[in-house]
Amino acid sequence: MSRDFLSLAKELSMLPTELAEQLMAEAARSGETLESLIARRGLLSAVQMDILQTLLRPTDVVPGYELLTALGHGGMGVVYRAKQKTLDRVVAIKTILVNQMTDRSMASRFEQEARAVARLKHPNIIAAIDFGKHDGRLFFVMELVDGEDLETLIERQQKSEQHGSASETLAWGLARQTASGLSHAAEQGIVHRDIKPANLLLVEPPAGFPLPPGMPLVKIADFGLAFLATAEADARTRLTSANTAVGSPHYIAPEQISGEQVDARADIYSLGATIFHLLAGQPPYSGRPMMQILSQKMSAEAPRLRSVRADISDATDTLVADMMARRPEDRVASYSELLGRIEGVWNSLNSATLTELPLAALTATTDLPQIHAASPSQDTVPLGATQPVPAPHTLPRGTRRAWLGLAGVAAISGLSVWAFTRPRREAPVQLRLVPSGWSEPLFRGRSLQGWKTRGGTWVPAVDEETAKILAGTSGVIARKLFRSDEQPPHPLSHFELSLAVRLHRASAIEIHFGMMAADGDNPPRSSIRLEGQSSWFTHRPADRGPSQPVTKPVRLPSSADDQSRLVRLRRDATHWFASVDGQSVGTMPLAGPPELSEFRLSVDDGPAWFSDIEVEELVEPKAPSKRLPRL
Repeated sequence: MSRDFLSLAKELSMLPTELAEQLMAEAARSGETLESLIARRGLLSAVQMDILQTLLRPTDVVPGYELLTALGHGGMGVVYRAKQKTLDRVVAIKTILVNQMTDRSMASRFEQEARAVARLKHPNIIAAIDFGKHDGRLFFVMELVDGEDLETLIERQQKSEQHGSASETLAWGLARQTASGLSHAAEQGIVHRDIKPANLLLVEPPAGFPLPPGMPLVKIADFGLAFLATAEADARTRLTSANTAVGSPHYIAPEQISGEQVDARADIYSLGATIFHLLAGQPPYSGRPMMQILSQKMSAEAPRLRSVRADISDATDTLVADMMARRPEDRVASYSELLGRIEGVWNSLNSATLTELPLAALTATTDLPQIHAASPSQDTVPLGATQPVPAPHTLPRGTRRAWLGLAGVAAISGLSVWAFTRPRREAPVQLRLVPSGWSEPLFRGRSLQGWKTRGGTWVPAVDEETAKILAGTSGVIARKLFRSDEQPPHPLSHFELSLAVRLHRASAIEIHFGMMAADGDNPPRSSIRLEGQSSWFTHRPADRGPSQPVTKPVRLPSSADDQSRLVRLRRDATHWFASVDGQSVGTMPLAGPPELSEFRLSVDDGPAWFSDIEVEELVEPKAPSKRLPRL
């Protein structure tokens, strides 16, 4: 590894300048190579290493093309902005990662995807250009689209006076185009499986294209999760991991969660959830923990759009509900039916123009993004990039990819928010508390705002699936727990803290809580410790140093190596309750007033990853009303 490598890592914001300089100095003192040093400290993922090594030889990877920069990466590879030399045009190129080429099925999956997508010729689907093999890699060349994805538009609306409430005319205009593209794909035997706002790109239509004034053209991106829904395809390797549900939790159809065979109706469900998000300014099940979302999808009908936006028309509310019916057989049955019903809703709205969303605002572009930077989302997202590398677009309510590996999705039907159904005889009874309606993501992936590093290295990063993570190496970081939307901000009394943790290459992870405010900045505290396949409560005298076990280790549900686990920590008036992957770890009495209103994350001996960090306020339920219920 050379200084050129380090310079590129800084240029692409994979490593902060100060940290890069520290690494250079440390390598010079110790004689250790930079590559070994970075790998040992877990500062760059295998994907990031591959991106850097590839961009250092941009003309050697794909014959006839020069790689310019990385745009994003997903489960099957990295997507680069590139120049096609013969035609002097800019394209997107997707390649299989070098570290995945030892998996023979990966090449088969990639080739299957390329051939399937190459058959799609539709104005609402990003076009395939070329496909081939070179020097141990497969590559797939695609049309590069400049524009803005729908998720970014929604995010921008939330910051404006519209508060994310788009017009019904706009919503159904975009839905009709998306349904038209998906219908074409279904005719070719392809189900997308991951329709969501981030995968719908909005661009300026060509001159003369038959769209109403001000209506952007939709381009469907990322058929990387699609598979051939034919008998022949059933005998092959699917384009998704075996026995693994894929998709994004707010938009994924219930049958995908349970691992059933899916058809076009799964994409119809996801499109309905996408329209719900656009019109409501929030996705279905917004503000609820992911496991609760998945559980409710399996057992009940989706919430109605009108429950969060009262001014929506009857026709829109009904069609969205019919698209999101829990059982596929109760759903809109086909794209021909869906397109006909959209046409009916469109006509009933009796509106031919859009005045509140000028096209110029929809298609504004910015400079090229920086990889892995904690910066606003990019404007160019090609087919195959499940999310941009800087960080997947972050909605204020914490929307992100489906994290379906934890706790075994096969047992999803038995999930509950708090699975303490078998309390020990001496365990205290939890107070009956309900959500207050306020929750907040504590890490949005772009910066460490609100966090205080107390030792080790902590940086915003992305994992191999482009999910935003907080990467910590051999140290402690602290985060206060205040309800910040009220003045003055006040500490939370009853709450539930949830987070995904991944040991990665660390020996152990701890979540510290219950610190006494009167004992200075580094007081004694309790903690939940995760080590290997076990978890238990400990008493810790300070941030670091020896700790004392308080409870016996609890064997956690079996999981694959280095799999994320879901930790929940709940505080009521008398006790703390903890669970990992739905299994109770135990209880701890409150330390007594006054407690510090914060928690801390601790990592031992190496890098660990944290994500989906969220706090939800709990309150005592209100007394039942004596009024008759509204029918």
